[in-house]
Amino acid sequence: MTSLEDMLALCRAMFRRRAAVFHLTFHSSNIGVGGTPYVPTRQARDALLDRLAGVLDFLVAGHNVQPITAREYYELRPSVASGPQPNRVSEAPRAGRCFSGKQETALVLPSE
Repeated sequence: MTSLEDMLALCRAMFRRRAAVFHLTFHSSNIGVGGTPYVPTRQARDALLDRLAGVLDFLVAGHNVQPITAREYYELRPSVASGPQPNRVSEAPRAGRCFSGKQETALVLPSE
């Protein structure tokens, strides 16, 4: 799996490119021991959670990035998706959408 150092290097590169959105996503099966080949043991799961905590700490505490849900991002920026908003978070995403609510978090930089 990707190291915390590599993840932070990507974040730094995105800051240099003045990225407006940092999108961090993982499926819930990634935090269940044995749920995927990437998390075969409790130690592997804990290491994944430590990396995620490290990235979030770097972005939120270190760079004042505001965590929001995919739904909140969609509501803030309705022009990013065409068509009507889904009525329920559990609806399957439609073509062109990447919002499932329970599996994704969008991290948005504060407005200048």
